[in-house]
Amino acid sequence: MCPFCFVEYEELEVDFEYEGIILRRIKILRCPICQEELFTPEQQATLKANFWQTQK
Repeated sequence: MCPFCFVEYEELEVDFEYEGIILRRIKILRCPICQEELFTPEQQATLKANFWQTQK
């Protein structure tokens, strides 16, 4: 739940750029009102794994 707007986050898939590398279809949580975005711990682990796969 967004601590600012008091509404549930929506789960979306987005393209995410990190250190000049674009990772496709990364799941994020976004507040539908203020657009605050965040990753769950599981999403962070997936993001980290996807990033290191691109570095090989």
